[in-house]
Amino acid sequence: MMGRKWLNSCCWLLWMWVRLSESVPLSFTIDRGNKECLYDKLYEGEHVTMSVFITSGNALKGKAEIAGPVCADNVNTGSELWAQVELFDQGRRKEAPALQEKHMVDYEDLPHLIRYDDLGVGDDDGDDRFGDDDEIDTDDMYYYYDMEEENPEWMGHYDDDSISKEEREELMTQDKEIYTEKVEKWKKIREAKELKRNQKKAHLTLTAKRKKRAELMEMAEGGPFQRTYLIKKAGWYRLCLVADHYKITAEMEMRKQSELGHPNRNTGHLMTYERFEMLKEERKVTRQHRYELNKAVDGNLDPNSRKELVQPSDVEGLNGQLKKIHRLLQEVKEKQQREKHRLSVSAAVNEHTHAKMVMNSLFETLFYIAISAYQVYTIRRWFAGGPMLG
Repeated sequence: MMGRKWLNSCCWLLWMWVRLSESVPLSFTIDRGNKECLYDKLYEGEHVTMSVFITSGNALKGKAEIAGPVCADNVNTGSELWAQVELFDQGRRKEAPALQEKHMVDYEDLPHLIRYDDLGVGDDDGDDRFGDDDEIDTDDMYYYYDMEEENPEWMGHYDDDSISKEEREELMTQDKEIYTEKVEKWKKIREAKELKRNQKKAHLTLTAKRKKRAELMEMAEGGPFQRTYLIKKAGWYRLCLVADHYKITAEMEMRKQSELGHPNRNTGHLMTYERFEMLKEERKVTRQHRYELNKAVDGNLDPNSRKELVQPSDVEGLNGQLKKIHRLLQEVKEKQQREKHRLSVSAAVNEHTHAKMVMNSLFETLFYIAISAYQVYTIRRWFAGGPMLG
C-alpha cells in the first residue's frame, strides 16, 4: 500500500516537473528610430548578463546598449527614476557612467559574418612582417650591443698604465670571454621571453577567435546575443535596443547574479530564469520527499512494518532518476525554443533575400529596357542622318 502511494506521488511529481516555468524574456515591438529599455537595480561586485534576440522585422538588425548607473541605488519610485533617466540622456549627471557598452546585434548578415570569421581576417594573424601587433621589450635591446661598442667592464684596461701590455691583453681576453658569455646568456633569456610572449599571444588570439565563432554559431542555431559584465558601482542600470534600420520585434532580458548565482564556467554567462526555476523546483521537491519519508518512518513504530516501507536509499535513487528526466525535458524544451527561433530567423532572412532578388531583377530589367531604348533612339538618329553620309 505504501509503495503504491509513493508511486502515485512520484507520478504527480513528474507531472509537476513537466510544467515548466513561465519566466521568459520580455518581447517588444520597436518602431524605426525608437528604442525600448529594461531597468534593474544592480549591486557592486555582481555580474549581469544582457540577452537580446530579434525575432522579426524588415531587417533583423538593432543596436543594443547597456549603461549605468543611470541613477543612484536609493531611488525607489518610478517618477524619480524617470527624472534621473532624462538627466542621464541629456548628459547632465555629474558622475560618469561606470558601464556603457554598445553592440550591433545582426541576425540578417549572420551567414556572412560566419564566413568572414572563417577567413581568419583580423590584426592578430601571426604575420609579423608589418609589425602591427608586435610587442617590443626595450629591456632586452641591450642584447644587440656589438663587441666593439663601449663597455665599462673591460674598456677601462686601455687607460690603465700600471699594468704591462701582456697583462692588459690577458685581462682584455678574459673580459671579452666574460662579456661573450653574458651576451649569450642575454640572448637565451630574450629568446625564451620572446617564445613565451608569442605563445601567449597565439593562445589569446586563438581563444578570442574560438569564442567569437562559438557566439556566432550559437546565434545561428537560434540562440540570443549575450554579454556578461561585472558591475563596479551600485545603482540602476538599463538595457536598451534601438531600431536603427527598420521596425523590429525583439526579446530582451537582464539576468543578475544576486538572483541567479555565479556565471557558468563554460559560457561565462548567468543561467536563465527558466533554468533557475527548474533547479529551485527540484530542490523543493527533494526536500518534500525527504520530509514525507521521515514522517512516515517516524509515525510507524512497529519495527517489522518499517522494513516494508520505502527506504531512504530508494527515494534518493528515484529522486535522481526524476531529476534526469526533468532536466532532459528542460533540454528538449530549450532545443525546441532554439529551433523555433532559428526557423523564424531563417524564414525572415529568406524572405528578405527573395525581396532583394526581386528588386534587383526589376532594376536590371528596367536598366536593360532603358539601354535598349537608347540604342534604338541612337540607331534611328543615325539612319535619319543617312543622306549626310554621302
